[in-house]
This record gives sequence, C-alpha cells and structure tokens, in this order.
Amino acid sequence: MAMDPLSISASIIALLQATTTVLSICYDFRACIKNAPWSLTRVVDEVKSLRNILETLEQISQTDVSTHSKRRPAFELLCDQNGPLASCKRELLYLEEK
Repeated sequence: MAMDPLSISASIIALLQATTTVLSICYDFRACIKNAPWSLTRVVDEVKSLRNILETLEQISQTDVSTHSKRRPAFELLCDQNGPLASCKRELLYLEEK
C-alpha cells in the first residue's frame, strides 16, 4: 500500500508532537524535584535527538515531488504500521502515559 507524501509528513508530524509532549512532561517533572535522576536526563537527551532526526526527515519529506518520488519507498518503510517510526510512536505514547 503506497502512501502519499501528505500521509508521510503527517506520520512524522505526529511523532514530533509526541516527542514535544514527552519532553514537556520530563521538563515539568525535573522542575519539581531537586536532583534530576540520571535516567531522566538520559531520556530527555534521547528524545531531543529523536526530535532532531524527525525534524530533518520532515524537511526532507517536503522536498519537491520529483526528488521525493525517489525517496518515497524509504519513507513508506519508515512510516509502515510495523516500521520503526510506528514502534517509536508506541514507545513515546507509553512513556507519556507512564
């Protein structure tokens, strides 16, 4: 099943929103405690790195159609229901709930 460029961008944007939410929760939690545990700092750093990668992917997905058509199969694999971005989104939502 082929995805259109808009669906690919929407998938990436949904992940960006999830990373922003998780970061916000982590920052709020860190502000409430005196000494942030190492694991919280590590989560914040990893989610920031993920957000940077997603922002780059989102920018690439917005390139002109002729270039994008060559990249579409790679983006479709990333955005597939069982792909790495879907797995990442599930983990972020789990982290947000926790």
